[in-house]
Amino acid sequence: MRSWKQKHPETYMAHIENNTPYKMQNPVPQNQLLFEFMMNALRLKASIKLTTLQQRTGLSKNLAVNALQHGINQKWVEVADDWIRCTEPGYLFIDEILQSLLPEQ
Repeated sequence: MRSWKQKHPETYMAHIENNTPYKMQNPVPQNQLLFEFMMNALRLKASIKLTTLQQRTGLSKNLAVNALQHGINQKWVEVADDWIRCTEPGYLFIDEILQSLLPEQ
């Protein structure tokens, strides 16, 4: 689920006064699940278990590794056993890594 709160105080107060929800949630579209997961996971210095990706998104480990192949080839992303992480140089290119995971429009 993708969730967010109202940004502007006026909008927030209007929701409070009208007793309507000020938090919103939408399911993440299937074609954006890998991007969303990796956007949150790759920025962490610790590695991410590929089984965690599989459990939380339902996506296969092979799909993730294949999608990140460019970053792996550039040595921006490291994969070993059941984990994946950004390398130190990879943090400089995290936007490019994540952009490669966006669904084509």
